[in-house]
Amino acid sequence: MSFTERICCCSGEEGHSEWCFKTRLEQLQQSPLDEGQAPDFPPDSSGTGSVAGDAREPPSPVGLSAVAYAAVSETLLDRSMEAIQSVDFVDLEILRGTTLRASLRGLGRLWRYNPINLSPEERQALYLKSKPVKRLNVFLSHTWWTNGSWKVLSLLFHCGWLHALLCWLFVVAVTLLLCLLGALPMRLSFETLGTNCVLTCPMGFWILLLGFLGPVLGLFSAIYWPDCSTKPDTCFIDVASIHQTDKAQMKRGILGIGGFLLVSDELRILWSPPYLSRAWCVFELAVYRKGNPHGRVNLSPLFVEQYVAFTFLGEYFTAVGYWALRSRSSHMVSLLPAFLVASVPLLIAAHLLRRSFLSKHQLLKQFEQFDLDTVDCYDNDDRRFIHAAIIKWYGSKAAFNEYVRGPLRAELMGPILSNHLPLSYLMILIVPYLNMSLEFLVAMIRGGSSFECLLPFALAVLFSANFIFLPACVELLFLLCDKFAAPCFSSNILDCMQTLLIHLLFMVFAVGGLGGATVAYRNGLLAAVSCSFIFLLLLLGLLKVKHSRRKIKVPSSSQLAGE
Repeated sequence: MSFTERICCCSGEEGHSEWCFKTRLEQLQQSPLDEGQAPDFPPDSSGTGSVAGDAREPPSPVGLSAVAYAAVSETLLDRSMEAIQSVDFVDLEILRGTTLRASLRGLGRLWRYNPINLSPEERQALYLKSKPVKRLNVFLSHTWWTNGSWKVLSLLFHCGWLHALLCWLFVVAVTLLLCLLGALPMRLSFETLGTNCVLTCPMGFWILLLGFLGPVLGLFSAIYWPDCSTKPDTCFIDVASIHQTDKAQMKRGILGIGGFLLVSDELRILWSPPYLSRAWCVFELAVYRKGNPHGRVNLSPLFVEQYVAFTFLGEYFTAVGYWALRSRSSHMVSLLPAFLVASVPLLIAAHLLRRSFLSKHQLLKQFEQFDLDTVDCYDNDDRRFIHAAIIKWYGSKAAFNEYVRGPLRAELMGPILSNHLPLSYLMILIVPYLNMSLEFLVAMIRGGSSFECLLPFALAVLFSANFIFLPACVELLFLLCDKFAAPCFSSNILDCMQTLLIHLLFMVFAVGGLGGATVAYRNGLLAAVSCSFIFLLLLLGLLKVKHSRRKIKVPSSSQLAGE
């Protein structure tokens, strides 16, 4: 088989020539090393969007002399430069992919450990996780300068959110049924607050407990579910799809990245602060937009899943705290301090949220101030290749800078600026308080509450507070943490006080709404309906405010030129 298969997106023409890599390699392998001469391999490109090994590691014995390897590398570079001319060069002979879920197995080891720190045997094991493919569903673009644990968290949410919600639904349904049948002990008590139906009801903790474990187990088990349970996710991951021990094959794989992007349905950017400072990351973005204009570019900042995880944990511990204090008292006066005490974990989550939103601000700044000449690359050959490709496709470095700062920034940053969470993530954030509300509902049913008492509670608290008001609370918290993400003071103590003020402002809104829901269900069905309508207006108002923040003004060419 020839070294390449040339694929043209616009026509069915075959390649005009064939160059047999294997034949050339066999010839070069016959060039012996001079006596006492050690192979001289080029420096690595680790830390970029593609892994090229570590120059400090001894090279694997592929049988090439320094001169031979240089000849192979130069020939590969020349052929890749020829491919730039037509943007249709795909080296299908070495195209390999693995499933996203498979890459996360083994506690995400593939992502958590930089291949530079692995032995040759471990690198080879990573390569064997992939298999030859003809097309890719997703090309994952990232930088090894970022902690791999955050990538694992982000990708777990990408492929496991539905499994988490399905597991939660199943576990809660079974637990709810067992509680209603009396199969699970309910040792605590709960006093209802409804008008003419004040009752002391038995209450348990099963829904709160199992309703937390269900989605967590669903999220982490999603990577082991059968393929039929999820959409196709064959993806390119540099450390698994590019040979990590054979230096010649590694170089061939690196220089073939441009072609691999052309046969990818989606470019998913796992953005972290160092991303736009790495040459190969920028190259992947440039190639995909020019050579695959109809493909989907999905900007997935790692901080999104971080603040979803922080908020979920903060909400859950707040719900547990409120449930524990609420089981000891039913007086409205005692509910306010109880809720404030229980919200301490949410205060910690708010501080972590501010740190996550600082990353978002850095992302916007990187796009606004992007300059190709400031992008880092260890290997001069790689830098020459990347710059030549970008100049060929975009006309000049200045034109590419203008494109990144203008149209590309407007395309990718709109959803990020709006802070609008995907519905899937919003549903996950509803789970903690919905578990608490269901715990109270079961207690009321077991205590013998009448239908006239249950219906207002179900409408005002179970439905309106959880599915309308709670999303409004999440939107407000994200809005405040985004607006005041940057520290206003140099002192760490004062910075914590800044978070406390944000938290108190948020709690005034949250306590007011939840207190209103409690008063509404105590006063009957009409009050519960009115409460639901007010919550809906609040949510729509906040969404309108956040939508207005989504608009980005694209600078003109003259403005960019004058910078």
